[in-house]
Amino acid sequence: MSEYRDLRDEMETNQEKASEPIAQDGMYGWQSEIIHEKAENEVKVQPQQENEYYTYTGAYAERTYKDLKRAAKEARKTERTQKRAEHRGKRKKNGFAGRVAAVLLSGVLFGGATAGAFIGVLHLTGYQDKIEQAINAAEEAKDAAEKAQDAANNAGNNSIQTGTTLKPTISESDSDVSAVYKAALPSVVAITNKAVYEYNYGFQIFDQEVEGSGSGIIIGQNDNELLIVTNYHVIEGADEITVTFVDGKTVEAYTKGTAQENDLAVVAVMLKDMERSTKSSISIAKLATEEVEVGQKVEAIGNALGYGQTMTVGYISAVNRDVTIDGVTMTLLQTDAAINPGNSGGALLNMKGEVIGINSAKYSDTDVEGMGFAIPVSLVREIINELMEQETMIKVSEEEQGYMGISMKSVAANNMYGIPAGAFVYEIQADTPAANSQLRNGDIITGFDGKNVDSMESLSNLMKYYKGGTTVTLTVQRLVDGRYQEMAVQLTLGFRKDFVKE
Repeated sequence: MSEYRDLRDEMETNQEKASEPIAQDGMYGWQSEIIHEKAENEVKVQPQQENEYYTYTGAYAERTYKDLKRAAKEARKTERTQKRAEHRGKRKKNGFAGRVAAVLLSGVLFGGATAGAFIGVLHLTGYQDKIEQAINAAEEAKDAAEKAQDAANNAGNNSIQTGTTLKPTISESDSDVSAVYKAALPSVVAITNKAVYEYNYGFQIFDQEVEGSGSGIIIGQNDNELLIVTNYHVIEGADEITVTFVDGKTVEAYTKGTAQENDLAVVAVMLKDMERSTKSSISIAKLATEEVEVGQKVEAIGNALGYGQTMTVGYISAVNRDVTIDGVTMTLLQTDAAINPGNSGGALLNMKGEVIGINSAKYSDTDVEGMGFAIPVSLVREIINELMEQETMIKVSEEEQGYMGISMKSVAANNMYGIPAGAFVYEIQADTPAANSQLRNGDIITGFDGKNVDSMESLSNLMKYYKGGTTVTLTVQRLVDGRYQEMAVQLTLGFRKDFVKE
């Protein structure tokens, strides 16, 4: 009876644990929780990332129990045969005690997570009082746990761990600075942008490939992609984007979403293109939620001058600093930590290793020493989330590339005359998709399918990502009674190969 009471007490303890979060290494470092509801039994899986839930009905728990029960029955049958052959004549009590010991040993080996999860299943399906069945099924749970771990390991091939948050520190020692750098480095990447620009020389037009460098911060992942935030000007006009991780491996990246007015962009790397060793060496950055204060010590990490990841240290000099560049005013963090060319898109960190800002060398003053700027994540978090949800832009083949049928040139903004920046349409070719739309000569295209257009080059670059047959909405500014008015024009793209003969 004492064995029965001890086992019952242990199972009641495990049943209580079943209502607590169960740490489990999985694709997103999920935490599992078994919950009993009156209307319907549910197993809710809550990942580490906020606002994501996955639900399985009680039928899953019922089916899981039945499968384990059936397997346990076969295990008992085999066990009895073996025990009769090896211990013929021994009392049944000894056999039962041995099985209890084996189960307890399994519990030690595989931890409270497996036992707690299984007892939670018993609770959901109404079998918590069947101690004997629980013991037998727990033997099979050992094999189930091994299989689950194998599955988790396979899924973990795509798993990127979230970065470590360091304990707050008021020390200013070199060791503290180094600790922050080491903790944050796996979440910062170098970005290379290759673009082809046309230029005139005499009466000929030539193409020239231009390469630029910048930085980015790993901020999340979905089922197929690793997501990285950077500055818009780092990837602007890119024909090809590559990302270099902390282990030195370089992978092609694709534009996912841009917000030019906020100088923000999110690029995606396909998980299938990444090596397993790279996935295990990187981490997802943690974004700070605390308010930034003047005098706060910070670190800036980025791909300065394209030489690789470097770190500078300084203090927050000002918050909510309005800076105007190219007619656009942004509210930024000011720091005396050096923000050099190539640092753009990199991380500005607090001393807990959390990202408080996205560095932008574009806004840094090159004439004044110790005056760098960063975009505060507290002001752009929602924008970043929206960019992460947009459809990834992957170039289409020349055979599939879309075509409008217009001749255009870039026009710069002129506030005095109310002229917006964009692509000025000076000719619409006959019998083309543009001719069959409401687009008119003299229109200035400022948007294409919800994306900003500020020049002929930016529109031409966008066209490389759209197939013929796609219907898009153009945002145009049209001169009406001496003033430009915005309007939307729908246009179904043709196939470039049908209109342009190479």
